[in-house]
Amino acid sequence: MPVPEKGHEFFDERVYTRTYADLDAAGFDQVPCGSNCGTDKNFGAVVEWGRTHVPSVRLKGFCMAPWILTLQAKRQKGLDAIRLVGEARKSFEVLGGLA
Repeated sequence: MPVPEKGHEFFDERVYTRTYADLDAAGFDQVPCGSNCGTDKNFGAVVEWGRTHVPSVRLKGFCMAPWILTLQAKRQKGLDAIRLVGEARKSFEVLGGLA
């Protein structure tokens, strides 16, 4: 699995993307995880990156971890996470699934 190229818009030499390559080299199956905690762009970017970089035999799905409190005041952030998963799934399917 290739390591992200320097200057990649979202995953520029970050430990967590190198870790996907390390896990692949060690023979682990993977479920890449994204969030909407810091930005709404994270989860979709994780799905797109995983779709094109994690070998299909090792890619078992994706996980959304919104990291929010389960309080009424934070409900919209949780609903946004659900919406983002739906958008990423549609994009994944439109692109034909795994690369």
